[in-house]
Amino acid sequence: MGTNTFGPLLREARQRGLLTLENLAEASGVSVRAISDMERGKSLPRQATLGELMDALEVDEDQRRRLVTAARPDTRPVPRQLPPDLSVFRGREGVLAQLRAIEDQGAGVGGLQRVHRALAGGDRRHPHGP
Repeated sequence: MGTNTFGPLLREARQRGLLTLENLAEASGVSVRAISDMERGKSLPRQATLGELMDALEVDEDQRRRLVTAARPDTRPVPRQLPPDLSVFRGREGVLAQLRAIEDQGAGVGGLQRVHRALAGGDRRHPHGP
């Protein structure tokens, strides 16, 4: 789940307990800034910190389970580069339609034809290359 869901769950639990950031910080021993960063999705708590927060919030087992699950970092791999075949991207139909319209007007010469072929997947060279 990660930062997108943990913050709102933490804020909801804090507000349900009628606690301010300062009250929760004092009760848990976690700084106001750290709690604020967590609620805004800027960070996730370490396991010990999460335990302190849940104890201070006096959450039930269901809330505890939801918070623990949401506090797990997102472990999906981040791609290091674009895929080699850029035609896998969606949404290029509009670009192709624009290029075809330009070609229909008689402006599709030279470099524009190479760009069109590259976008259509027929030319693997860089459109601005030789």
